[in-house]
Amino acid sequence: MKGEENESVTSASGEMPTEAVAVVLERFAEELAFVTPGSGDGLLPVNALLMDLEAIPFLHASGPMADAVEIARRWVDGVLDGDGLFTAAVVQNLHAWHGWCIDHLVARETRQPVVPLPEQWRVAAAPTPPIAAAPAPATPSAPPAAAPASVPAPAPAAAVDDGTPTFTLRLPGDLELLREFHSESLELLRAMEQSVLDLESGSATPEVVNSIFRAFHTFKGSAGFLQLDAMRDFAHQLESLLDEVRSGRLAVGRGVVAAILAGADVLARCIAQVGAQVSGSEPLQPIRLPAAPVLALVRKALAGEEPELAAAPTPVATSATSASAERAPLAATPGPSKGGADRADSFVRLDASKLDTLVNLVGELVITQAFVLESSDVRAAEDLELGYAVRKLVRITRELQQNAMSMRMVPVSGLFRKMSRLVRDLAASLGKQARLVMQGEETELDRQLVERMTDPMIHMIRNALDHGVELPEVRAAAGKDPVATVRLSASHAHGGILLQISDDGRGIDTAALKARAIEKHLIDAGRELTTDEALALIFLPGFTTAAAVTDVSGRGVGMDVVKGHIDALRGHVDIRTALGTGTTFAIRLPLTLAQIDGFLIRVADERYLLPSAAVRECFRPIPGSVSTIHERGEMVDVRGQQLPILRLARCLGLKGAAAGPEAGIIVRLETGAGERALLVDEVLGKHEVIIKNLGDAFVGQTLVAGGAILSDGRVALILDAEALARLPAGYSQRPMGALA
Repeated sequence: MKGEENESVTSASGEMPTEAVAVVLERFAEELAFVTPGSGDGLLPVNALLMDLEAIPFLHASGPMADAVEIARRWVDGVLDGDGLFTAAVVQNLHAWHGWCIDHLVARETRQPVVPLPEQWRVAAAPTPPIAAAPAPATPSAPPAAAPASVPAPAPAAAVDDGTPTFTLRLPGDLELLREFHSESLELLRAMEQSVLDLESGSATPEVVNSIFRAFHTFKGSAGFLQLDAMRDFAHQLESLLDEVRSGRLAVGRGVVAAILAGADVLARCIAQVGAQVSGSEPLQPIRLPAAPVLALVRKALAGEEPELAAAPTPVATSATSASAERAPLAATPGPSKGGADRADSFVRLDASKLDTLVNLVGELVITQAFVLESSDVRAAEDLELGYAVRKLVRITRELQQNAMSMRMVPVSGLFRKMSRLVRDLAASLGKQARLVMQGEETELDRQLVERMTDPMIHMIRNALDHGVELPEVRAAAGKDPVATVRLSASHAHGGILLQISDDGRGIDTAALKARAIEKHLIDAGRELTTDEALALIFLPGFTTAAAVTDVSGRGVGMDVVKGHIDALRGHVDIRTALGTGTTFAIRLPLTLAQIDGFLIRVADERYLLPSAAVRECFRPIPGSVSTIHERGEMVDVRGQQLPILRLARCLGLKGAAAGPEAGIIVRLETGAGERALLVDEVLGKHEVIIKNLGDAFVGQTLVAGGAILSDGRVALILDAEALARLPAGYSQRPMGALA
């Protein structure tokens, strides 16, 4: 009765999310319809829904409902640990258990007496003796230990000649189950890695420990159900280690964290290979599971030994995600989630390629709608019903486009969290100390941008830790905190996204950069460089300041590739640095790669699009407002501010444009590179267009960000406002030609 009193108090304070529990129980009933004795159908969904119940904060407290969930967990674990088939007793118990849970919720809502849990359930769900976490190899004279009666001994995994266990997928029979297993495993790995890093930072709360324990438990159960015996046994050893921590018999130390992370790395490698074989990109063959080094770490952790520092491995969770990026499903969010168990009902898993196809089809619909609206027959029609239908078509198309694009937007938190492991491991391998601080994790941008920015960010963070961050003793001697700070931030700026990667290290010596560039014959010795030009040297192919080649840097390959990646995303990177203080890389990216809201302008006989987010105002200059300043070119006075003019016709190599500024229109650009006044012939209006790739014909054009099909069927080039703002005064180039 004490537990019931506690639960009543919790309910009165509004802490029990009754609605969330009811939602999960409703889905639980749907899955139970597919559960039959002697079959494994429905086992994974039932286990997942049970995990949703376990994730509800209230259920961590004592009380009948918490006890009921624990009882159901033991029933399901018995099936997972066994042959993966439901028995008649378990099926009967689960149906009765679901009925009790519903009655319990109704009783609480109506303030009626709570029905106690049947005592026979507690007996049926009594825990079985635990399996040893890391048994030592038995000597030849010693007989093998028998497995507990209630848990069948796992079948021996297949092994290759060197003793490494392997497992083989059952294809095509388990194809759909393996696809679901692959996608769920990727999510488990991401969540697990972040939880382990929280554990290492001192957040060893029961919730964090339980979340990691449940992740390994789910791996074990799912792998056992799919007869991936080597993975099942491996996950069981790691689960046993977590059970020691969860029970309080083992303290969290470097040994525990190292063993868990190493185990997650091995599982990630295996999951990446599972995804490759399921998708057909790799042939079906046994998958190796190098368990021995990890199990050695587990034994040391159980003995309380600290691991030796070793070179930092590349975060495998990131690699697994990247290797499966094309195949990984996407979670689309139709509406805001209230948290906890609600999220299971609010998310729909779909293949990313299907979402891209949807966005492309919506883009074609927008273009077709523009053709219809510009038709002379439609514009001249006076039919009221036709007018109503056209207006409704415009509204529905706009809403469809907005919703389709919002489905492509994902928060950068996933990208940022991947860097936590990188900072931890790399700092340890370099003998340095560093913490990662993240800001603006909720900022959203296009999924493709997030995927394609992973490698550039990894390289810049590796450079920050290798070149920027000093050793602890050096920092202490300079009066700094021995623990360096690497900061990642994301925010909206000028209609796009600003990503910043900064460190509080030694900064960049521009004089040393110039000397190194001269030494490597990348620039002439007598050339004078501004600070920005000197900093831009690090993006030259083959440039490096490292004195020796290491596993981290020194080959001169990387920052030029980083810039190439960013340029390909229509982005720009700026560097701010101060000796002894640190360095910041500021990366400006568009919100999306699929559509743009732009101003359609005319220059001579050609039409172009400028991103509206970069356009501050448009006006016709009054006589006398334009003047020429020595070494600065033409300037226009805008309410007392002098802005440099860029004649777009001259810049693009076009003839037939307006002769003087007063005969044209000034478009005032505001970008991360500063402000600039563009002189154009005419502003034709504002349009929302779908960005089209122009192919190889415009690869060398830094001023063109893409193309768009206009309502008359012609193609207009989309100009890069940031690149235009950076051009020197009087810039001109050969004609780009027109697109029909």
